[in-house]
Amino acid sequence: MLKDHYDVIRKKKDDLWWFRGRRELFFSLLRRSMKGPLKAGLDAGCGPMTNESLYGRFAERWIALDNSMESFREPVSSRNVKAVIGGLDRAPVREESADLILLLDVLEHTDDDKAVILELGRCLKKGGLLLISVPAFNCLWSRHDEQAGHRRRYRSRGLIGLCEGCGFEVLDGHYFNTALFVPIYIARKILKILPGGKKVIESNLSPGFADPLLRLVLTIERWVGFNLFRMPFGTSFVLLARKNDE
Repeated sequence: MLKDHYDVIRKKKDDLWWFRGRRELFFSLLRRSMKGPLKAGLDAGCGPMTNESLYGRFAERWIALDNSMESFREPVSSRNVKAVIGGLDRAPVREESADLILLLDVLEHTDDDKAVILELGRCLKKGGLLLISVPAFNCLWSRHDEQAGHRRRYRSRGLIGLCEGCGFEVLDGHYFNTALFVPIYIARKILKILPGGKKVIESNLSPGFADPLLRLVLTIERWVGFNLFRMPFGTSFVLLARKNDE
């Protein structure tokens, strides 16, 4: 990931509609499957602590794991969170020590996604939960993916099959950000042909005054997805899985 992306995420993680809408979806998914806070959580590939506000709601103590010191340039705000430098191929985490693992917009950065899922399965207790989010649909591949260090984008079927093949039971899954799929697709095609398009960071294109409206769109999508029908596509896919007891 480019340093510019760390700086943008750090600056906008609390207020930008995209980050807030994602966290609200993550919260809803976990709340539906959990009876109360767990003992230990692992935020695998935490980046600049984008999801720290979720920690206290779902586990008593956390490990925030990332392979870059840039993620921890600002100090961790809670004494119940331990910052750890390390990769996901051989995570410096004890076997079966986590009740909940977050893998949020991380898997697409890895060279071997199956190896990462298997390694996190080693860290997760039997019956523990794994929450994954990934960018979806190859037709949306753009300079943004290259800037962010992505290796791939996913379809729901592929990610579900990957998790099931690694010993997980998939509990729930939702495409996310359906309403903006077509506008984002068009914008990326335009940026691809513009002379300066390669240097544009997409989150800088979102005007602040539009944040309340865009968050409302995501809120409506989330309600529809949980209560009426699943969205058939979206710019991202979010999946909740449980490690099999066998």
